[in-house]
Amino acid sequence: MFWKYLLDSEFSQRSDIESQREELDELKKQLRGRSRSASDTKDLQEEIGKLKLYIAVIFRLLVSKGIVDRDELYELVEQIDEEDGRSDDSHSGKVLP
Repeated sequence: MFWKYLLDSEFSQRSDIESQREELDELKKQLRGRSRSASDTKDLQEEIGKLKLYIAVIFRLLVSKGIVDRDELYELVEQIDEEDGRSDDSHSGKVLP
């Protein structure tokens, strides 16, 4: 009986250790995935910042060249914003008509 208890206990401990290792490996994978997500988020934020810069340049150039005035520009932004049925400062439709 003693040997059976000793061997069972050892087997149980090994099983627990293996289970903990598997759980640790899974947590490591999740952590790597999160760091990639954070990196992707940072990349997207940088890209959005660049796009906002380019849009600001285009808007200011259009206004400074007299091609469009500010009011016309704001009206067009509102019109395009509402094309998808929602006025939410977002556009999910086509860029070109």
